[in-house]
This record gives sequence, structure tokens and C-alpha cells, in this order.
Amino acid sequence: MTLNNLGLLLASTGRGQAAEPLYERALRTFTASLERGHPKIRACADNYAALLREQGKSAAALALERKYGA
Repeated sequence: MTLNNLGLLLASTGRGQAAEPLYERALRTFTASLERGHPKIRACADNYAALLREQGKSAAALALERKYGA
């Protein structure tokens, strides 16, 4: 969960652009190593979608929510 947590920290301190690649990497790692629907995947997707919405990227956030059930 470290990459996801670091993404949360960066996003909460106004550094969303730096958080975005961390969320992407965390999602890739989680989806490669965990079963579909695992809570860690869902938590990371939720966090990433929230960041995307804050950045005005609603379509990308919606796509994540549809893909990962966020």
C-alpha cells in the first residue's frame, strides 16, 4: 500500500500531479498480483478517481470507477 499512501499524502498537500503516476503504478502492481475486486485495488482506484475529479478529469475518473468498481 506504500505507493497508494504516498499518493494520498501528495494529493492532500496539493501535489496531485506527482500523485498521479504513483496511483497508476500502484494499480498496475495490485492488479497484476491480486485477485479482481480485492480491497486494495478498490481503495487505490477510489483515491485515484478522487484525484482525477479534483483535477477536472471527470471522464477519466468515471472510466476508473467502471473498470475497478470504485
